Amino acid sequence: MNEERASLISWIRGEIVGPSRPVRKPVRVEFENGILIEPEDSENGPMVWVPDQDSGMQEVLSRRGDAPYQKYGAGLLHPDGLVQQDQDSEEDMGNHDDETPPEADHNAPVWTESSGKESPDDDDFDVSSTDVRYPSTMGITFNARIDSEGALLIHLPREKRFFWQKDSDVPFAVNGRYEQCSRRSSDGEERPTLWRRYPCFSKGMVIAIPAAELRHRTTLNKEVALPEGSPENMSFILRVYPRQFDDTWLLTVVLQNTSEDSTRQGHHAASLYQSFYEITLNGGTFVPYPESYRDFEEMDEDEQSLALLYRDSATWAIGHGCAAGWDADPGEIPESVYADVMPAVELPSMTPDIVDGDGHPIRLSMRQLSSFAPEFDEESVIVKQLADEYAGWIERQRKALGQLENKNLEAVAERHLNQTEICLGPKLSDSC
Repeated sequence: MNEERASLISWIRGEIVGPSRPVRKPVRVEFENGILIEPEDSENGPMVWVPDQDSGMQEVLSRRGDAPYQKYGAGLLHPDGLVQQDQDSEEDMGNHDDETPPEADHNAPVWTESSGKESPDDDDFDVSSTDVRYPSTMGITFNARIDSEGALLIHLPREKRFFWQKDSDVPFAVNGRYEQCSRRSSDGEERPTLWRRYPCFSKGMVIAIPAAELRHRTTLNKEVALPEGSPENMSFILRVYPRQFDDTWLLTVVLQNTSEDSTRQGHHAASLYQSFYEITLNGGTFVPYPESYRDFEEMDEDEQSLALLYRDSATWAIGHGCAAGWDADPGEIPESVYADVMPAVELPSMTPDIVDGDGHPIRLSMRQLSSFAPEFDEESVIVKQLADEYAGWIERQRKALGQLENKNLEAVAERHLNQTEICLGPKLSDSC
């Protein structure tokens, strides 16, 4: 991917998911008992701080109206089972004045517990959140073959380098939480106007699930241990739904924010931002996702055409409340699949340039073709050359039909080529 496109995606992700990518070099600041110590060379620009030696630089949101729940619109997992009863307070939540202390906010929305922890026994179950506006879960389903002594590894990293990032770019911080803190004004009054970011999970957090546990075919609940200093009301569970088909496992892995708090400020502090997790296999391999169990003959012509055109591009996972991603070229098996909230994919470059079989350009002028008349030799030669090259391409494709091992796909390819013959029509040389 070229650098301009990578820079654009990086900026968009920073604005929508976060943390934002500062244009100017940020100023490192310090806190004392949750109060910002203003640096001597303080400027109205981006700030960062370092919670501990393992955390690295973390952003500080210092501008008015720059609370994380206002700034970032994707990638949030809210506390589970909390339904906002006061519908009119939604606007108030999005425009909360951060200079108002939480204890003085008497109009905070009221939250009550509701069910949201389903453990169905059949294959038809819903892993989505009970409140789609404030999702608490994200999941992916994938197919895998795992050895009897193998294991499923679920990674909850602190950072992720995406394939589209430039080599010089630092990885994106993922799985963070934000804590509101104060700054002391010139009159000595403390105002809660800042939010500082923490990594939500411990460094190198991996939850391993041995294949032996999957054989029970029951829902597995794995509590995620949080680092010291995390909010007491904050908790997360990884739920794994295993289903076995012959020698493969169809697995759904769901990350659920099971934190509970009835106050607005506690709710925001217990939310997970930049949600992300990745899955690898120890002693196993991913298998293409079973997209259809129907026989090939039962598919309509469009489905059969798609099966031919994308025969080398397998689907390796599907997402629930997010996107499923993997880094593998067509025909390759990915080493991991991951749950992401802002997917990106590089499409093949396309060009209007046309070349003949020897690589020489065929130049078509739209201005000339707009007034095309067969009696003008120059235009006739160009159009005839284009038609002849198209006829040659069709002939080469017919010779390559035998390379398709699947006879069903060979029949579809034959149908495509018959349609190209109709498109080609009578040779231009026959009428010129």
